Amino acid sequence: MQTLDEEAIAEAIHAQTLVPRVIVLESVSSTSDYLRDLVLRGADEGTYVLATMQTAGKGRRNRVWHSPVGGLYASVSIRPRVALEQSPLLGFLVACSTVAAVKRVTGVELQIKWPNDLVIDGLKIGGVLSELVTHRECVMAVIGVGLNVNTPLESLPAQQAPEATSLSVWTSAQTPLAALASAVFEEIDKRVCMVDRALSFDRVMDEWAHHCTTLGRRVRIEYGGDQIVGTAIGFRGDGALRVSTDTGALVSIEVGDVVHLRPVS
Repeated sequence: MQTLDEEAIAEAIHAQTLVPRVIVLESVSSTSDYLRDLVLRGADEGTYVLATMQTAGKGRRNRVWHSPVGGLYASVSIRPRVALEQSPLLGFLVACSTVAAVKRVTGVELQIKWPNDLVIDGLKIGGVLSELVTHRECVMAVIGVGLNVNTPLESLPAQQAPEATSLSVWTSAQTPLAALASAVFEEIDKRVCMVDRALSFDRVMDEWAHHCTTLGRRVRIEYGGDQIVGTAIGFRGDGALRVSTDTGALVSIEVGDVVHLRPVS
């Protein structure tokens, strides 16, 4: 089993904007829950919590994210940029950063399925989940990443395994988790710096659109007790998906509202 060394990861990170405070845990219920508690006690942006395994990892809508040994489980705190209503775009920023870090360390190209899934060839390899935390009128985004890296597929629940994959399946090798953790933080920092300089998420969203497998496809979406079928044609400035439905309507689905999204052939 690979170990994560707090000091070594911190020293390996070269950042321009975010000052990394790296915390490594052997096991935790959820890195995001742990980080949220730190933020509520005053932790600044750039706090980076990593764990070898999670016992209660979470996906969207309180779904369980199974987190056995071998995966990358990380959460980072970032102050909202540009405008508070654009804070969902920080999750998109972290998704792009994870894609770039995986490509940099392993050469494998991930794709993004709106709103937060990381996939390869349609199989889910990870996800990104963000939430806002307020402490003494200071708002902070806590953004978690879960990624199957050296995760044996047989360690995943039977109902999840057919739609899941792991980096080790595609690399036929063990990926160094410490190097990947450092690269993810550096890529996040690079894009935060880009947003700060431009006062805009435009370049991040262009990158996200390039990796997104949802845009231009016919999809079936369940949301808010309703269901639509149509073509994903773009997104709003807050990350909501714009869909041209089969009935001729133009609908925007917000990130937090979607229950299920499936491609339609």
